[in-house]
Amino acid sequence: MHKEEIKEKIRQYYNKIPSRQKKIADYVVEHFDRIPFLNIHELAKDSSSSEASIVRYAQRMGYGGFKELQDEIAETLQNKLANNDLFTVPELKNDVLSSVAQQDVKNINDTLALIKRTTFNKAVSSIVSSDIVYTAGLGISYLLAEILSYQLNQIGVQSAVFRQGSTEFAEQILYMKKNDLLI
Repeated sequence: MHKEEIKEKIRQYYNKIPSRQKKIADYVVEHFDRIPFLNIHELAKDSSSSEASIVRYAQRMGYGGFKELQDEIAETLQNKLANNDLFTVPELKNDVLSSVAQQDVKNINDTLALIKRTTFNKAVSSIVSSDIVYTAGLGISYLLAEILSYQLNQIGVQSAVFRQGSTEFAEQILYMKKNDLLI
């Protein structure tokens, strides 16, 4: 089943369900991509509903319970990832801006399709659990190191750039501590 098919199924049942379940239906449609990552307690809290109402809603939709609805939504998202169409660009004019946007979307989809989730999650875990993240680069890579350090600081991860110049990287590494990370 596709995302739109599930949403259409929700729309078909919408006028036949009690108002409490309509809140759940509205939440599912508005936050469709989040549903696979929520447990029933979180969904109940976020949709201002009870867990029992969520189970009854899923059953009314033809599922055995919330878990089956959640699994169906997760499967649609996995199919979307497998088909490399997570992001799409509508038909645009044939101009430079449209070409650049389409290339960016292609690059995002390629990245999502090619990157190993376990490797990515391990890298994120290492970054988040470190005390200070140091970044380093030579030549044009130095600019990327500065950008990464800036962005990490923006999201609350303490970061600093190893500077090029009078001190060598090896000398700067001497100041790193056990829980620091070097990228």
